[in-house]
Amino acid sequence: MKIDITSMFFNSRIEGQTATPAWGTSIGQNKSRACRIDDFKSEVVDMVIGMTYKSVADIDKLDVSKGSGNRDIITCSVFEDVYINNKKIDNTQYVLLLVREHSKSHDGRLLISYAPYIKYNGIENQSCIELMQQLLGCSAEGCWFVYDISIKNQSELYFSAVVVNPSSPMVYSNSIKSKNRSEEWKALIPSEGESESGIKNSISDTLQQIFYGAPGTGKSNTIKSEVDQKDLPRVRTTFHPDSDYSTFVGAYKPTSVEVPEMTKIGTKAVPVENPDGTPRIEKKIVYEFVPQAFLKAYTGAWKNQDEPFFLIIEEINRGNCAQIFGDLFQLLDRNDETGLSDYPISPDEDIQKFLLTDKKYGFAALTDAQKASIPIEVQSGELMILPKNLHIWATMNTSDQSLFPIDSAFKRRWDWQYMPISDAQKGWQIEANGKRYDWWQFLQKMNDKIGSTTNSEDKKLGYFFCKAKNGIIDSETFVGKVVFYIWNDVFKDFAEEAGDLFKDSSDPQNPLLSFNKFYTIGMDGKAKVVDEKVERLFQNLGVNPIAESEIDEEGEEDSETTEGKDYTRYTINGEGSIPKRQLSTQAVRKYIELNPELTPEQVVANWMSLGNIVSHFVETKEQFDARTDNSKRSLEVPCGDSIIYVAWNGWGIGNKMQTLIDSVNNKDWGIKLAIKET
Repeated sequence: MKIDITSMFFNSRIEGQTATPAWGTSIGQNKSRACRIDDFKSEVVDMVIGMTYKSVADIDKLDVSKGSGNRDIITCSVFEDVYINNKKIDNTQYVLLLVREHSKSHDGRLLISYAPYIKYNGIENQSCIELMQQLLGCSAEGCWFVYDISIKNQSELYFSAVVVNPSSPMVYSNSIKSKNRSEEWKALIPSEGESESGIKNSISDTLQQIFYGAPGTGKSNTIKSEVDQKDLPRVRTTFHPDSDYSTFVGAYKPTSVEVPEMTKIGTKAVPVENPDGTPRIEKKIVYEFVPQAFLKAYTGAWKNQDEPFFLIIEEINRGNCAQIFGDLFQLLDRNDETGLSDYPISPDEDIQKFLLTDKKYGFAALTDAQKASIPIEVQSGELMILPKNLHIWATMNTSDQSLFPIDSAFKRRWDWQYMPISDAQKGWQIEANGKRYDWWQFLQKMNDKIGSTTNSEDKKLGYFFCKAKNGIIDSETFVGKVVFYIWNDVFKDFAEEAGDLFKDSSDPQNPLLSFNKFYTIGMDGKAKVVDEKVERLFQNLGVNPIAESEIDEEGEEDSETTEGKDYTRYTINGEGSIPKRQLSTQAVRKYIELNPELTPEQVVANWMSLGNIVSHFVETKEQFDARTDNSKRSLEVPCGDSIIYVAWNGWGIGNKMQTLIDSVNNKDWGIKLAIKET
């Protein structure tokens, strides 16, 4: 059911006006039908049917004391399955009310109310709205609006929304009318050919889109998997504060070229010869037009229109887009049917000459077949039009958006795909002071701390913020990337508000766990990470070492000792001091090291010949990716040009460890496992 933009919007105002959202949609306003339900509208019928199905009888639990008193409540409907842009919102509820108004101007009108202040059983709609903001990538101050509310399968409540500004309110001058704002926002609503998230149904069908989210959420990796790994033709560039039109499109630059050396005899210039009669060559500096990323992608796409060509812009908001795109901005208006630019531009003479004469990147070396498919005006450079197969994809870190804000006119020419923070389920671990910590558990707790302290979603960390090597993030990498970021960019101005996060109880005279305490000077005179301070940070945050976990995924105690914790260590070929949950992974790594010629499939087959000792013992990447369980407790192990996954969980049940040891030792693999002698 389409709703008016002014019915449900957040964090926007027009100076000098106090208008608030309506928080409701009329479904019976027609005077000739005496305010009866608009049953000729299928979406309205679906809403009424769904609200009837999800209606509750216990109205005493309903609290609408903050709303208008001139209404009769006809139906109260409570939904537990709630979606925002097709994304499920976990552990929430949302209440819709069917009411009849008794105001002077709208007496008898039927209205579906979805106000934030509606409360049922002590839970306000506002709590669900806050979860919506998070999934949309919005901070508490971010501006967004809902344009459609629907009920599917009689019990699932769907909201479709558009983000106008993910981090700041939108304040318009008093010269702008509400109608003007609505028209601007309507232009941001996805067309029917797009999904409710604002993304075309197939990611590869989208001509212009920006992948945005917190640092480390996999924005560049998504493009890599869609483009680079499919070996599609592409040109990649990165915006920065010094980027401009010339560095994006092209410009004349000094170039060194070899030319015949000339001399003047009388009034004539004649070539100079070497003693053997060959022409003498010298290098000279000349100015030539040098195309940059845009022109290379533009001509590359026109030359082969049978396959997609990608212009990839990393960190698009780190540059001044208005300055960089210049008149190319006009080309971004693409026709929905043809994919061509709706509004061509006439480039300057330098670009025209390049397009007409350059034999490497221009159109001068086109074959007759290629020329036949390109308009004459485009070949000559008289006009520039984006071809139907040119895709422009970009990434944007929301934590950097304050560098160069992107105006709304530029925004609406792109599809926006939010990249949420989620568990990539790679099983990465942080190693510090001889202990291992779960990377995802750290991210969850740290992001909760960032959110509660700074009230900002932009500064949170994504799963790929820090890269692991063989599944392990060492303390040097962790401090150099993660601790430096959270200290310098996140909590620099919030040290006191962060509470115990940066508390150093081991130093009473200086109890602040400042960044410099994470380093000391080693014997070689170089900086060295102080692992004890890393461990202190984990303790302050409430992240426990993996070895201290007492319950595994099957719900059994992960230990057989009387104290509930298993401190047994193991060796491989007499070396190491390996915890229980890491033995299988380390053993597989050793096996791959001894057999580098084996494919991932062969390695998995050989290890699975031991039997599926624990659930998902050893898997190929394809098997791992195909799993749909919520917690994939496996570590990735490099194998050739790919990776395989080895389970780290479940080894504390029964005689699993001894079964592993006996099974491996009975093989002629050159690997012997044993319990380390104390």
